[in-house]
Amino acid sequence: MADPRDVALGVAVAGTRTGLVAGRMMLRPARLVLRVPVLGGAVRGRADELAVAGERARAQARVALLESEALDRLICDLLEHPRTEQLVEHVLSSPGLTRLVVQVLESRLIDDLTEQVLRSPELERVVEYVATSPQVLDAVSRQTRSMADEVAVNVRRRAESADDAAERTVRGWLRRPRPQPS
Repeated sequence: MADPRDVALGVAVAGTRTGLVAGRMMLRPARLVLRVPVLGGAVRGRADELAVAGERARAQARVALLESEALDRLICDLLEHPRTEQLVEHVLSSPGLTRLVVQVLESRLIDDLTEQVLRSPELERVVEYVATSPQVLDAVSRQTRSMADEVAVNVRRRAESADDAAERTVRGWLRRPRPQPS
């Protein structure tokens, strides 16, 4: 047995198609009437009123559709459908998407967004949080100690080299040999 909702939807689709065909048929003579000097203005005025009413009805239908639970169910069904995953994989692997991403990355948009992020108060909060975090302070402290140790070793090595050079120079003037280490 057919689902009554599917039957109702089928009737609605068939009715809409019939209405569209009838509307097109009705518009053909209306185009001819618009050319008649006496009737054209009145028909145009009524056509404008109908257009406004149609636009209003379309806007109301759009709002009703966006607020309906049926749309929610449809979106959930589409997201859960296996074909959706296949489509996403196809789009992600397409050269067209690659070209589009490269075009976006090379555009002024990225520069503007980067500038906006750099000026944002959120980034200042993140930097402050990172700079004051115990892990960063500990790492900086360790790095400073190891750098100080390295500088001390280098200074000691250069001082020894300078001392040796000075000793050699003075012994050379005095013509005294360097004592052998015992």
